[in-house]
Amino acid sequence: MKKIMVFALAAATMVPLFAQGVVKKVEDKTSDAAKATGKTAEKVADKTKDTAKDAAGATADGTKKVAETTGKEAKKVGEKTKDVAQDAGKATEKTAKKVADSKPVQATGDAAKTVGEKTAAAGEKVGHEVKKTVVGPPTASDIADNQAKGRVWVNTDSGVYHTSGQFYGKTKEGKFMTKAAAEKAGYKAAQ
Repeated sequence: MKKIMVFALAAATMVPLFAQGVVKKVEDKTSDAAKATGKTAEKVADKTKDTAKDAAGATADGTKKVAETTGKEAKKVGEKTKDVAQDAGKATEKTAKKVADSKPVQATGDAAKTVGEKTAAAGEKVGHEVKKTVVGPPTASDIADNQAKGRVWVNTDSGVYHTSGQFYGKTKEGKFMTKAAAEKAGYKAAQ
């Protein structure tokens, strides 16, 4: 019976010590896991911060490039318009001189016809130059916005329109229109 008591006493002493060791190991592992989670959270926060900073920089750069391109293209349109207006002014001046130097009735009719023709030609030239000048391709948000509104992308060079796909908003020359307006203008659906 003494042996049983000694064994029971030894067991009673050992179990709490064993339990304390297990608890200590669990606490250590929990602490290590908490530290690792904290470090991972810091890394994720840093990466998110860096990504946001990079995205902001890229957006600012893109906006600046669009603004620069738009400014350059607007300047070109202004210069072309000025040149055409000067040409029209010179033509009008020459025609007026012819009117003054020629027979009154006949010359006036001819001069008016010439002035009208020159003015129409100058107007067509201005319209053509303005149409030729491209402000820049549409942005991804322009494309998404127009597609969401149900607009088509008209390839003004080929005369077809796209409702979606790889060419939607991507051709060198084009513009967004409603489908009805595109068809009314004579554009055909792309095959």
